[in-house]
Amino acid sequence: MKKTIIVLSIFLCSIFGLHAQISQGGKPLSWTETFSKSTKIPTIKLANIDIEKLHKEDAEEVSKDVPLRFAYAHEVNYNPNNSGTWSTTTNGDRIWMLNIESSGAKSLNFTFSDFYLPEGAKLFVYNENKTDVRGAFTNTNNKESRAFGIAPIQGDKVTIEYYQPASVKEKPALQIATVAHDYKGIFNIAKGFNDSGSCNNNVACSVGDDWRDQIKSVALITLANGTRFCTGALINNTENDGTPYFLTANHCTGSSTANWVFVFNYQSASCSNVDGSLSQSVSGSTLLKKGAATDYSLVQLSATPPDSYNVYYSGWDATGTQPTNTTGIHHPAGDIKKISFDYEAPSISGYGGSSNTHWRINDWNDGTTEPGSSGSPLYDQNKRIIGQLHGGSAACGNNGYDAYGRFDLSFPNLSQWLAPGSSLKKVDGYDPSGGGTPPSDCEDVTLTFNFDNYPEETSWAITDSSGNTVESGGTYGGQADGSTLAIDLCLEEGCYQLTISDSYGDGMCCGYGSGSYLLADDTSATLASGASFGASETTDFCIGTRSNENVTFVQSTSKITKDRHLENIILYPNPANTILYIQNYKIKKASDIKVAIIDITGRTIKTESYIGTSITSNTVSIDINELPKGSYFLNITENNTSVVKRFTVSE
Repeated sequence: MKKTIIVLSIFLCSIFGLHAQISQGGKPLSWTETFSKSTKIPTIKLANIDIEKLHKEDAEEVSKDVPLRFAYAHEVNYNPNNSGTWSTTTNGDRIWMLNIESSGAKSLNFTFSDFYLPEGAKLFVYNENKTDVRGAFTNTNNKESRAFGIAPIQGDKVTIEYYQPASVKEKPALQIATVAHDYKGIFNIAKGFNDSGSCNNNVACSVGDDWRDQIKSVALITLANGTRFCTGALINNTENDGTPYFLTANHCTGSSTANWVFVFNYQSASCSNVDGSLSQSVSGSTLLKKGAATDYSLVQLSATPPDSYNVYYSGWDATGTQPTNTTGIHHPAGDIKKISFDYEAPSISGYGGSSNTHWRINDWNDGTTEPGSSGSPLYDQNKRIIGQLHGGSAACGNNGYDAYGRFDLSFPNLSQWLAPGSSLKKVDGYDPSGGGTPPSDCEDVTLTFNFDNYPEETSWAITDSSGNTVESGGTYGGQADGSTLAIDLCLEEGCYQLTISDSYGDGMCCGYGSGSYLLADDTSATLASGASFGASETTDFCIGTRSNENVTFVQSTSKITKDRHLENIILYPNPANTILYIQNYKIKKASDIKVAIIDITGRTIKTESYIGTSITSNTVSIDINELPKGSYFLNITENNTSVVKRFTVSE
């Protein structure tokens, strides 16, 4: 079953500095020769935990959409005033040290309910054999919430070491509230690469080569006082400014995200499945918005990940267009990062009592997800986020499904952060080390309705050349009879179909009011218009301009209506590979006929001209032998009347 992810959101606030919750490196003073080796460090041994009971509870919980538990939180009350020992060096510097042991723990992590370090002070946390170190943490890690979390450290015995120079008189606040005992082993918890065939695909292997940027945006999140984890991803905005927004799942989000820890680049260095490091982390976040229906949660990290983390901010698509295939990047069971592929288009479904709110992966073709993957991003074929993992039954050894909350439905609640003042509904990713790909170019168009007396019957849809719906709306029961509604849209270069539908089947004019519609570009040129039709009316049109020489665009084409003889034209074979025939073409003898082949971007590939008297049959042949495989439009113009037909070139 799947997996709940909590977003560790971090709020970037200038008064806390740019390094909140990021280790500054260095070496603890106690490791140097100047430190007295005779100093005895008190050790607090925590009570034993009932691991069998915890595993039984986990077995009962596995079918629920909750963050995966990997640790038990000891609630404690330790600080420099009641625990540990202070020592003073010969030059007056002071050091406070405390050992904490929880027997049998695979790792330990800590949350501080009150955390404040004076300027010049340093805090380190490390394991008994000094192979796993967190720190130095400094005053740049202070936050307004005064809460702090530290990522898991290997082993069952950890030393906390605080250093304060002699010149610093201000007192620190180091109130340890919980010590999380890892009883599952976060460093080696999931199935290794190749243990179950292609069940879990290591991102370091060649299967991840096409996704290197997106892999860098995905992070492991520890939450719930360091006892549970989820997955999520840094997400770009239309400003391409590197604001550390982070998308994960609502069901991972509890009452507070202040102590969450985001661990970046926890992945194998090679395809051989070597364990990764948890050292590159950011602690703390602020929740911006969350919602249950599509199970989304957007947070802002307390600090921007530093250049050394080499992160990436993933792009997104909020158009609702059905992808042709999908990819998931995640931390199954908190393991090193994995990647999964589904080569078919997902379907739209409900989940958790909601309807049509999720993308459904019916069966992963290569890889899977597991508890801990919750909140992880789902990417379309263009490497843009279209959802985050909510739940499902997929796991190693089955052909179960996964359900991802639809980003396009969450987007209206997130646009103030991800697209402030912009009408863009899709954005590519941003690489802080190499700039970002500019937001996708699109052209403004306006669809205007002058409703008849029944706006509640009118709906519309714009589909692209692949048949995907890119924009839609209606019906309009909330509009007054005879009112006007203007809808601003932005469409990328290409060819489209606009379909206007009337649920009663009597169009928009003229039995019950004089309604009409008009689609126009930003120069007020008409792309489509109409009023009188039956159940629906469809207009093919292409938009866009190119500076390339000899490239033209069809700005508008005539509506396809039953009373036009061009409507009876048939293209065959379709798909075709060498010759395309136009059949049932009743050509008028004095006609001036032009035929243009247009690709899906609106670029004219080939043109032919005919005179009606030169055609002796009702069939015209066109040589398409040199056209690459793909979808095309055939624009046939006879005198001043045009029709557009779609065809496919096969191999």
